[in-house]
Amino acid sequence: MLTPADDNGDGQSWTTAKKYLQSALALATSGDEIWIEQGTYYPDEGTGQTDNNRNSTFQLKAGVSIYGGFVGGETSRDQRDWTNNPTILSGDLDKSGTKTDNDAYHVVTGANNAVLDGFTITGGKANIGGPPNDPNSNDGGGMYNVDSSPTVTNCTFSSNSATTSGGGMFNHNSSPTVTNCTFSSNTTTDSGGGMYNDSSSPTVTNCTFSSNFTGVGSGMCNYYSSLPTVTNCTFSSNFANAFGGGMFNHNSSPTVTDCTFSSNLALHGGGMYNDSFSSFAVTNCIMWGDSGGEIYNYFSGGPTVTYCDVQGGYTGTGNIDADPMFGNPYSGYAYDLKPGSPCLNAGTSTGAPSTDILGRPRPNPPGSNPDVGAYEQNADASLAVELSTFTATASVDGVTLHWRTESEVNNIGFGIYRSEEKDGNYTRIAFVDGVGNSAMPIDYQFTDKKAEAGKTYFYYLEYIDIAGEKSRSNIIKTEEIKEQALLLISHFAPLASGEFSRSASFPPFL
Repeated sequence: MLTPADDNGDGQSWTTAKKYLQSALALATSGDEIWIEQGTYYPDEGTGQTDNNRNSTFQLKAGVSIYGGFVGGETSRDQRDWTNNPTILSGDLDKSGTKTDNDAYHVVTGANNAVLDGFTITGGKANIGGPPNDPNSNDGGGMYNVDSSPTVTNCTFSSNSATTSGGGMFNHNSSPTVTNCTFSSNTTTDSGGGMYNDSSSPTVTNCTFSSNFTGVGSGMCNYYSSLPTVTNCTFSSNFANAFGGGMFNHNSSPTVTDCTFSSNLALHGGGMYNDSFSSFAVTNCIMWGDSGGEIYNYFSGGPTVTYCDVQGGYTGTGNIDADPMFGNPYSGYAYDLKPGSPCLNAGTSTGAPSTDILGRPRPNPPGSNPDVGAYEQNADASLAVELSTFTATASVDGVTLHWRTESEVNNIGFGIYRSEEKDGNYTRIAFVDGVGNSAMPIDYQFTDKKAEAGKTYFYYLEYIDIAGEKSRSNIIKTEEIKEQALLLISHFAPLASGEFSRSASFPPFL
């Protein structure tokens, strides 16, 4: 166990914990776990280290698992919280807070069967000038894997750099398992800002690649017969000043499933660039809003693209070319899909994962086709109906209710409920069928001909989807009904779904 106290303990409990990770690694043998308290740790501190030695690195050990996110005192690994208790492995040796030539070349160096879980890896700067695939290389500022296949989970690789390749992570002849990780704001001069794979076959699942910068393959670069498996990942806002903003493939064959590429930029292939006989499968993916084209193939047969939403279109079974409608307001995730998205249930179950990037079940509902992209619709968070207007007007015929939906998903219809008291008992007076599924505005109306003069009424709508889930609008109120007309008081209170009602026009004779 590690805690920022002193380095004299035996590391067997929180009260006798080591202070430095390097000291704990020096003692650890295969089968051991190292639990680390929140804080910042530097590779030039601890047993056998020299201050400000840029060659210092956290060299993982085969069979040793390292976990961050503790506060100290936990008795179970499940009690840790790596999100709220950040544990940082930093290459900023001089603690300047800026990128200088005093930073470590590689913050972490991998090993077979090692585990790294719950850390932020930052401040690495691989610019030593040595040959490729050598520890003294220009590759892998954040993590350097050569002939090693660690398991990396719940980690963030941020603000690392490399002169050549792999600002966040460099893999050569390696097959790491990378899950629930973020690669952001990493840079290289040449290739693979977020991750670079050379003759490697990593398994990358539930990861985000964003705001990385390089020449080619800003999010991920795959070279020389690399065979990565990439599932439930997002590639967004990555910038390549040449090719492949999201992903670059050279003589490589990744398998890309249920991923989202958006807002990436490159001269060619803002979403993906493929050359030198790269041939592979892209399935259930969204490629939309990338600058430089979504998919660019140069001296390559290109990928087999199926059940994807590709802006501008792409030949393949099940492909569509339609606005995916990003930004579900009920979840808060930028690339989650709004109700009514054409990507909902538009994928294929063949090869699809059982969960999405957030761990939500896929497909949803069970037995349907999965959604296209990294996110699966969440029945608990998204509503069958996006209601924008619910108003009433008076006429000699009674009270006419009007409502508009901006989108509908599996909507059976609307129950109309009325009461003479706001907090009283409501009775369903009618049911109006919905259109089922629509991404376009739909207008509805119903006239309550049994509204009686001299009374005040309250109304709400209940909308029901095919799974039987019900959601309710806000309540609108009419003033006491007169012989000639009816006055509506409109409310701007939030609807149950988070939308707002809009004011109605009064009848011209009032």
